[in-house]
Amino acid sequence: MHKNILILCCGHPFFTDNGFGYHVAKALEKRGLPGNADLMDVGFSACMVPHIMEGKDKLIIVDIFHTNDKPGDGGAS
Repeated sequence: MHKNILILCCGHPFFTDNGFGYHVAKALEKRGLPGNADLMDVGFSACMVPHIMEGKDKLIIVDIFHTNDKPGDGGAS
């Protein structure tokens, strides 16, 4: 049985690193997704998430935030 998946991409294309989710969404749109996966680019409107998640088995969130860690540290400070 295939899980009903939602990929939620957060970010705005004009805000440098914060545009990461937007660019991931565009790349996934070009590549195509299986029929059991939905893609949504929400910009900065992640407050819509609870309503959108209804009926989904899995949620994948693509977002970015700034830390003072070195790349590859995994956020462990």
